[in-house]
Amino acid sequence: MKAFIEKNFFKKSDKPGIVDPNALKELTSGRKNDQKDNQESKEPTLIQLRDGMGWPAKDICKHELVIEDRIVKGHVPIKTYRKKSLLMKNIPAIIFFHGGGFFGGSIQNVEQICRTFADKGDVSVISVGYRLSPENPYPAGLLDCYNVVEYFAIHAAQEFIDSEKLFVSGDSAGGNLSICVSLLDCAHFKSSYIKKTLAYYPVVDITTAGQGAFWDTDQYFFSNQEEAKIVKSYIKKFAQQDTIIDEWYGGDINRHHSLLSPIFASKDEVALLPPLKIIIGEYDPLRLQVEAFIKHLEDCGVSTEYVIYNGMIHAFMDKIGCFMQAEEGIDDGIEFLLTDS
Repeated sequence: MKAFIEKNFFKKSDKPGIVDPNALKELTSGRKNDQKDNQESKEPTLIQLRDGMGWPAKDICKHELVIEDRIVKGHVPIKTYRKKSLLMKNIPAIIFFHGGGFFGGSIQNVEQICRTFADKGDVSVISVGYRLSPENPYPAGLLDCYNVVEYFAIHAAQEFIDSEKLFVSGDSAGGNLSICVSLLDCAHFKSSYIKKTLAYYPVVDITTAGQGAFWDTDQYFFSNQEEAKIVKSYIKKFAQQDTIIDEWYGGDINRHHSLLSPIFASKDEVALLPPLKIIIGEYDPLRLQVEAFIKHLEDCGVSTEYVIYNGMIHAFMDKIGCFMQAEEGIDDGIEFLLTDS
């Protein structure tokens, strides 16, 4: 039931084990900033963490798009994108949930992702500005995301959307939300609005507190020991931030619940999921938990596609126009969503 694919993007090697040059440049630059921060010995504030998110991505669109800011369900901000040539035509829709650890990120941070989806595919894209923790912990953001799905499913005709091709997608925390909204839709509420789910490097277990087997850097393969040192330090820092972020989002609720940590979803729950595709980098700190989740889905007989971008790290989809893997991620996603299964 699982299609597993590895993809290579640079000529230095046709095998896994080598960090992509652009990713390596990002990591080494980040280490210099970390050393400076350590000298100042100040913990960043929530506002500083939020302000530090995002990447100066580039607009690579070739078609004229119609873009609109709106509010739905009374309070949820959204931004819609579609080609001008497809106005007033019923087309598939991708509802996209941004990443940012459930406490940060925004519609603006994924502007180029959503533009590129709309430019490359004959689809309507709806970007969701769900409520963030710690001000609004679980389930506020999850319910915002579901409510947007419900709105566009019910109002598909007036929104010029094909309700039989209503998809969800997201990156990182947004990847978690895309999977959890699909569980809420198909297994809990039994509304079955969502027809496919596309998740980029999703967090699927928020119970680890940055410790345990899912953070074991010895499970990653490296051809170069200096690169190994850099990546392992990056994963360690990522893990250190995990505890407080998960506490902000999960609060006092049991974080083993499937709508927080979908890796713990039962066989009966995951059996009702729509087709799922996950795309992740070879050196993503979340890769080990994602692979455990994929194994769980496979054991339950769930249709799943899993793609590893060799040499790549976390959050590469932010880098449209800068990393070729970001544009490829859009192409891979569109092919999956728009191909009849």
